[in-house]
Amino acid sequence: MDTASTPMLLKIVQAGKIDPKKLITHRFGLDRIVDAYETFSHAADTKALKVIIETDAVRAIPAGATDDDLSTALMTHTGLMLHVRMVKPQDEPLLSEFFRHVTPEDLRFRFLGGVREVSDERLLAMTKVDHVATEHFLAFAGGSDAIVAAAMVACDPSMTKDEVAISVRADDRHKGVGWEMLRHAAHYAQSRDVSTLESLESRENHEAIELEREQGFVAVPYPDDPTLILIRKDLRFA
Repeated sequence: MDTASTPMLLKIVQAGKIDPKKLITHRFGLDRIVDAYETFSHAADTKALKVIIETDAVRAIPAGATDDDLSTALMTHTGLMLHVRMVKPQDEPLLSEFFRHVTPEDLRFRFLGGVREVSDERLLAMTKVDHVATEHFLAFAGGSDAIVAAAMVACDPSMTKDEVAISVRADDRHKGVGWEMLRHAAHYAQSRDVSTLESLESRENHEAIELEREQGFVAVPYPDDPTLILIRKDLRFA
């Protein structure tokens, strides 16, 4: 592999002909980056093929948290670099522009289900999170100030179960954005000692259901609506 073959390889991955996850043999946190390089430099002995260095996608929010406390960089399997941060009160115009590029078919999650038009009141409500019961993350790509994805996490009154809703701009689907945002939301919920993470999906949304299954979620029938599937992950054993 070299820079000349990278575009071709990315197309093969996007076409589903290669599963790059199967090439990963070792994972290290950023604090063990020296160990990661040592492992890769002795690949003949360690059997290292692809070594992944992971940053802490999220951490528990301290008292007096600022808007940048959960700001992080993520990279999708297609090589798209995302900047993810918490929503800010001044983000309402950005959210409004974002939902102009999200098709009705994308609005199938718990918090946006059945919505054909996102009102100003709903956009304003999205920017009013309390960092305890609700949190909203926005993803930006390539240094742009345009939102490519939004993820909302809400905790039930018992503070033991979180619900997640993710929307991806139509032009940025099939680029691994949803995968990374779901992983980010799961890490966030886990950092708060939440035991269960759930989401609702349309029974026809096979792509999203498969994505969640790959991340350890289990799909079960939703009792209140036969057209929906409840996706659940036990974070205690994640």
